[in-house]
Amino acid sequence: PFQDRRRKKGPQKEKEKGPKAPRPRLNQPERPRGVKAKPGSSWKGRRLSLWLTEREGAGEPTEWRIVASRRVIRLAVERNLWKRRVRAVLREYKDSIRPGYSVRLKILQGATGASYSELKREIISLTKESGLWRL
Repeated sequence: PFQDRRRKKGPQKEKEKGPKAPRPRLNQPERPRGVKAKPGSSWKGRRLSLWLTEREGAGEPTEWRIVASRRVIRLAVERNLWKRRVRAVLREYKDSIRPGYSVRLKILQGATGASYSELKREIISLTKESGLWRL
């Protein structure tokens, strides 16, 4: 006769009740505390896109996150080069940028052929459009 080949179920463990702490995700960094998402807070240029959110501490300096995707820039050496270029521009104009924000600046596909001066113009125009520029 036909025998059941499925695994036999043994005694089952009781599920723990109560709130469980969420496990940290490995593929995404933790979001900084005090950041509130604000609708309509993104601006896009030819080479860069900028996401802006307010931080709770208004007097704190603006926090910058520079994102260079592996899909856009394949080689790590080139990704790091573009991040350094963006940081150099931000360092040059750090006194002209309002404090109290968290900004994510993403490098887009069109940035790979741009010169330093074109990148600088794009960053300045995006910060002016977003209202981050003080002057």
